[in-house]
Amino acid sequence: MTENTQEAELTVEDILGETPEYHSILQVWQEVLAASKNVRQERITPQWALRVVTSHPEVTFSDMKDYRDLYYQSIDELAEALQVEIETDDECLNAASPEEDAEQNTFHYINVIISWQKIILTWELEWDVDDIDAPVRLAVISDVHKMFFGEVGLTSLLDQINFDFSEDSQNLLRSELEELKENWTNDE
Repeated sequence: MTENTQEAELTVEDILGETPEYHSILQVWQEVLAASKNVRQERITPQWALRVVTSHPEVTFSDMKDYRDLYYQSIDELAEALQVEIETDDECLNAASPEEDAEQNTFHYINVIISWQKIILTWELEWDVDDIDAPVRLAVISDVHKMFFGEVGLTSLLDQINFDFSEDSQNLLRSELEELKENWTNDE
């Protein structure tokens, strides 16, 4: 074996001398969303502004401050829903392994997913094409949805624990969203 081969075979445990502590996906989500509080007042970078305006042609560079403010308000609303669910169970952040996380917290993950989807659906129902800020609001809804539910969004982390969003859970989500739509009025 060459020296390079031996280095490639080193694991995190070899380097640290111990197994890294496991953190539940709930805790990871909580920490990621809390970190957004630190970046929201930073200068809007040209890269971020360019990504937003090229992804959403009706949004202009002069809209970026409004976009940023609404984007982080939206993240705060979803973070609050996560926090409410975490507060229902003192032990939900204490999973010691992915298997334990899946076993102990599946109910919480289902509740959070349903809450997040209902919040996003509410934003969509509130959205009005005639509002002056309609392009910015729609861009935020789209980008926040992607951050949470996109291919590499927050919920994709559930793959690490082999989370199974069962058919019953999918039906529950569908039912909750349909009920929200049926009971929706524009003056809410």
